Amino acid sequence: MGEGREARVAENTAVRDRTLAAILGAASQAFTEKGASASMADIAEAAGVGRATLYRYFPTRESMLAKLFDVAISEAGEKISSLRLEGMEIQVAVEALAAVMLALVDRYSLLLQDESHMTHKHRARDTIGPPLEAFFADRIAAGEIREGITASSLGFYFGGLLRPASLLMAEKGRSVAEVAHEVAVILCQGITSGKVRNSNS
Repeated sequence: MGEGREARVAENTAVRDRTLAAILGAASQAFTEKGASASMADIAEAAGVGRATLYRYFPTRESMLAKLFDVAISEAGEKISSLRLEGMEIQVAVEALAAVMLALVDRYSLLLQDESHMTHKHRARDTIGPPLEAFFADRIAAGEIREGITASSLGFYFGGLLRPASLLMAEKGRSVAEVAHEVAVILCQGITSGKVRNSNS
């Protein structure tokens, strides 16, 4: 009797998890495609659930956005941890980091435009900031980055480049791979070609 009840509980939990994943996946896609105009009805239809089911999981649009932000933050942390940056040349590593972040920015762009989720943005900084700073600190210690530049400064510069990079994706149709490469080149090499004019000549 107890085993049967446990099996039913496990099955119900699995169904809830699948439904939640379907709703969040549909919401992410809807917001990517339609932006702020995506409605709860659009999301319910895309997820293959009734609106009553959708509202049982998320009574308000704001609660759904908050959950999506949590998912995005967790996904970013997991993807950064899985990169195995230790053996990469620094520019390759920065490009890989930029690609991860820009893919998430592209997917969750509506969330990043919503200033009402500042608490989640602080959590995002707390989740993503430490591994980025640790990466730069390791490369500074290894002598790969010139002296006098701190890991925290590099983290800010890296983050600062992501916003214009994301605008290039949104407004110019550039790919994640293209702009991630450019972020890495600018951060690691600067923008000069080595053929800079001498102003005294």
